[in-house]
Amino acid sequence: MFRRTVKDQKIWCADITNPEDRSRTRMSLRENFGITTADQAYEWAKDKARELEERRKAVTKGALHKSAASTTIDQMVADYFKAHKGDLAPRTYEHREKYFLPQLTMWAKEAKVRYCRDLDRKTLVDFRTALQSKKKFKVEAGGNRKTPNLIATKASRTAVSLNSILREIKAVLNWGRKSGYLHLDSDAIKESLAPFKQHKKQKRWLKQEEIQALVHAAKELDGETMSVTRESKAAGIKWEGELPPKYEPVLPTLLLLLLGGFRKAELENLRWDDVDFKNGTITVGFNEDSGWRPKTSEERYITLKESPLLAELLKKMRKERGGAKYVLGGDKPKTLQRNAWRRLLAKAELPDIKIKDCRSTCATYLICSPTFGGVPYLVASRMGHSVDTLFKHYAGLIRSLKGKPTLEAEMGIAAAAASSVEGEQELSD
Repeated sequence: MFRRTVKDQKIWCADITNPEDRSRTRMSLRENFGITTADQAYEWAKDKARELEERRKAVTKGALHKSAASTTIDQMVADYFKAHKGDLAPRTYEHREKYFLPQLTMWAKEAKVRYCRDLDRKTLVDFRTALQSKKKFKVEAGGNRKTPNLIATKASRTAVSLNSILREIKAVLNWGRKSGYLHLDSDAIKESLAPFKQHKKQKRWLKQEEIQALVHAAKELDGETMSVTRESKAAGIKWEGELPPKYEPVLPTLLLLLLGGFRKAELENLRWDDVDFKNGTITVGFNEDSGWRPKTSEERYITLKESPLLAELLKKMRKERGGAKYVLGGDKPKTLQRNAWRRLLAKAELPDIKIKDCRSTCATYLICSPTFGGVPYLVASRMGHSVDTLFKHYAGLIRSLKGKPTLEAEMGIAAAAASSVEGEQELSD
């Protein structure tokens, strides 16, 4: 590794010797990896030296050439899933097996790239180009929901979707490289499957009037009842007494999303054992029952002191649900239904809001509030972000907050949502 001066600028460069054929390659670290400082260059050099040493040992033992020459791509993918069956989160394993990796294996068959030895920089670039040319699929209306029929559309895939596929495939290829299936190094995989440029939008957060409209719509939906019951209709008699609700309650779920700042999967997998009423905390961490783990695989705590309404709502739900294991489900996690969310948005006349926008709203109001935003580290820990990420996406977006004592008051829903926890006795037990 050395430095060159080009147009009065010092640029870090490196000479790399391939352990297989002893060929040498010179590259600019700034142009290829965006490295501009000595610390970055030294860290890259240490990682690269470690990788080259591993490949040299594999070549010496003959493992690399033998494996790459005789193993098909399908076999490498099968070996990957066999080796990681107990390590990956169930959802990650399922998505890689059913959606992401078939993108590579199907292309390999079409392009007649059968063996691992055939995967080089050129073929990976060809795969990336072919992936970009594929059109988006959609589910055919009226089909079987468990085994839907996918039909091609004229729309192209978004950069976000393409990058998700590339990210998962790179993970498998790097495993194949370390395991001796591929001749490629990490730089070749990274450069050949470079991510597509995507235009990232600012995080969407809800204004007070939008939050109030959602809460009002949720209360109306929860108040709707059936016009007739199945039993009375079947018997041909008029139902006597109070009619059952038309839909499952949506207001509690909405308040949990807004005031807790949960990700969708976090709320679906939240158990009552994770809620500590005595210490006023909610633990978001690994679920050993289902194998689910958080996005960052790190445990975090959501404190209830910012939102007394959230604490009271959970206590009410705990009493109502009895011996249920999960907050929203029973003995198993319950998936948040998209139809229920669409129904809520239609009622509130707010069609462009996503479930994850509730989490962004929670983070924005917490960091922008004079009451809670004074210690950014606490807000970042509650949301599971770094302080830098918190400031990058959420800080300074709202200037009009008055520093009210609770999060629900800052959102302007303290009075409107209070009825969801009224009528309970001794909630503080």
